[in-house]
Amino acid sequence: MRLRYNTPRGALYAPYLLEMIEGNHTLIAGTVGAGKSVLENSIIYALLATRFPGNADNGKGAQFVLIDPKKVELDIYKNLPHTLMYADTIPDIVSALRRVRSEIDRRLNYMKRNGQRKSAECPIYVFIDELVDLMASPDAKEISRLLSDSASISRATNVFFVALTQSPSRKIIPAQFKLLFNCRCALRCNNSIESRQIIDDDSATELPLHGFGIVQQNLDRYKIEIPMYSDREIEKMVKFWTDQHGYFNRLFRKIF
Repeated sequence: MRLRYNTPRGALYAPYLLEMIEGNHTLIAGTVGAGKSVLENSIIYALLATRFPGNADNGKGAQFVLIDPKKVELDIYKNLPHTLMYADTIPDIVSALRRVRSEIDRRLNYMKRNGQRKSAECPIYVFIDELVDLMASPDAKEISRLLSDSASISRATNVFFVALTQSPSRKIIPAQFKLLFNCRCALRCNNSIESRQIIDDDSATELPLHGFGIVQQNLDRYKIEIPMYSDREIEKMVKFWTDQHGYFNRLFRKIF
């Protein structure tokens, strides 16, 4: 499906939205107001426009775990049939991450028993908005351990992390944690230290304040114009799926 997105400069075809997250752990970072939530919503919209909720026969399925410590960024998506779990308090977030880890282990055990190197099960995307709230919590050490341990082994199981932060410091994103994200997108950064922490140079400090980013994905590097959907368009897409929630719950297996 060819998706066209609105940007401040007009319509844009942006296939990179799905390319950024499919098969990758993705980190999106930049200063306040640079467009992190806009980019996140556009990624989720792209998934909703092209993926069924669950293990679709055509292989075009997707499921979400939504980690939302701010309680407002991902709330609109919590009742989607795609959503396995929504967590917005620290105890619920820790519980959700433990359940994600259990699912990763289950898939790894199944793969081992069946001689598989790559899981054929439905992709699960774990959206985290935002990291700084988790790392400032009393359970920061346990959350960091769960994220690091899970992300280090989960790509083969089709479980992928998409994390956002407005504070890409070494305290929030330690070096060993940063390396787990093989796709990193830097929006406008306040200083060269933050820019280097994401994409290894200071070029993100030269981006316009709104609407642009630099993606470093494995060995590729490219500049993007951030697509944008209106609240009304997002609400319309969400309603399309939530109106069918009962049907898809019966049709597809819920993991959690």
